[in-house]
Amino acid sequence: MNPLRSVGARLGLALAVVVAGALILVDLIVVPSLERNLINANLTRLEEAAPTAGSRLLLSSSYALDDTIQSAASSADARVVYFKPLTYDPPMLSVNGDSSAVTSTDVENDPLALRAFAEARAVHGTVTSGGVRYAEAAYPLIDGSVVLLRASLHDSLRSIDLVRSRLVVAGLIASVGDPGTFTVLFAIDCVTFLGYMLVLARVRAPALHEGRLGGSWRAVLRDRVFTLYTLLNAAFMTAAISVVVELLPAFGKNVAGISEKEVGIVFALDAVGVAIFQLPVVKLSEGRSRMRGFALMGTLWAASLLAVWAAGSWTRTTEAFGILAAAVLVFAVGECLHGAIHAPLSVDLAPPQLVGRYTAAASISWQIGWILGPAAGGFLLQHRPLLLWPIAAGVNLACAAAALALEPRLPERVRRTPRAEQVALPIPASG
Repeated sequence: MNPLRSVGARLGLALAVVVAGALILVDLIVVPSLERNLINANLTRLEEAAPTAGSRLLLSSSYALDDTIQSAASSADARVVYFKPLTYDPPMLSVNGDSSAVTSTDVENDPLALRAFAEARAVHGTVTSGGVRYAEAAYPLIDGSVVLLRASLHDSLRSIDLVRSRLVVAGLIASVGDPGTFTVLFAIDCVTFLGYMLVLARVRAPALHEGRLGGSWRAVLRDRVFTLYTLLNAAFMTAAISVVVELLPAFGKNVAGISEKEVGIVFALDAVGVAIFQLPVVKLSEGRSRMRGFALMGTLWAASLLAVWAAGSWTRTTEAFGILAAAVLVFAVGECLHGAIHAPLSVDLAPPQLVGRYTAAASISWQIGWILGPAAGGFLLQHRPLLLWPIAAGVNLACAAAALALEPRLPERVRRTPRAEQVALPIPASG
């Protein structure tokens, strides 16, 4: 039997081809684009710093020139070389000052400095000297002198080589120290969805049961109870999960003073909490009011958000890390409640012919929250970071009250989480 005749083998082969194609695409298109972006970012930084460095050198006295050059180099985070005109025809320059304490011979005939001098305009670009590639910006001054800013591209280009090696050997790992790697990671993620599209295009849609035919979005919107329930979930998403996931890292690092590593630990604790609490919460939810569970979820989330506010208001670093770690564990319990209630209730409220549309509307409520929460919360985080969390906590408490108010409007059959049915196992006959 041909091993490629099985569906599993074909899907595996298709996935391998898609992954290989994605890696090739990234190496040919995305990685070079990332390289250009990193180089251009360095060039832009030097180009913007050059006029300020030049002005400082023009105003500096000769006895303070060395100190001024060193200060300019520190401010620009680059090597600063100060040239004086030697001859105008042909254009020649001499080094009058250099922040490098080793030697200036490598820049004596720098092509960009000579070009800026000859053309009397600012220029920038890359040069290679001693086997190392540099980003440079040269800026001419009114007295004919030229200031040159140079920064090594070795680390940036090495990160590009590292990206290539990771793609070939073990895939790409995003690094906070090199934000450009996230662009590559997202590009790979986008390409992998092409694999899903190719596979789904070959899947035959099964025939629907007669009871599931028909239905429309208008019928979904006419269900006032489900519409209110969906809007309630959108409000929870806006003021809780999207705020914590998107804005807590920036708040923790910039306001509470915890490190990037501690931010990672905080979110790891959230994931661990969900894994630990999920089954017990689902079990405890059986036979209990769903809307009261939603109200409890909102209360827990409000408490977590107030704890985040307290961490940023009264503590810093280690103490703040401890409070945030405890807060996300409480938040995780609320996430487990949400998982046990939201999607199952959405399905239970749906008529058979509208199950797909009801679940799609339930998913849209998440997207609404992920759009509104970071947008409104990000504005507050920028201007009044400590005000964000009490406001979000207040919205969660209001939503908890709304959940209790919605309960009497739910059909009686869906108000409580069903209990798990006991399955009777057949007992084999003896003998």
